[in-house]
Amino acid sequence: MTCSTQSLLQASERIGAIANDEAVCRAGVSRAYYASYHCCRKYYASLPYLGRLIGNGVHEQLINSLCHPSDKLTINARARSAAIGKYLRIACTARVHADYTLDKPLAHEGMQEALLTAQTIFKACAAE
Repeated sequence: MTCSTQSLLQASERIGAIANDEAVCRAGVSRAYYASYHCCRKYYASLPYLGRLIGNGVHEQLINSLCHPSDKLTINARARSAAIGKYLRIACTARVHADYTLDKPLAHEGMQEALLTAQTIFKACAAE
């Protein structure tokens, strides 16, 4: 069985719809990030020219490659890639907070922002 990035996004939205405590909000943020990450991986792989993989770890490398795309891309493609990379960095920061800073609160609004960021990433990756 396989799973699409859209299915992952829908799962994070369903988690968000039932979130009634902080733990579930944290799960929603985490799932929204991973849906976004996989969507961005797919988008990045579709680019005709790839940027350099800079950074430690595959997540940081993807974010950096999107933020600093190949000079061979058109100006519009470079701007789109950079914008997607910036949104993915925001989503990653939210996911790190949700998964690792349990001593700091994460409000329902934080989860809603993470879901909106994920939806923005999906729209940007799909735009033609």
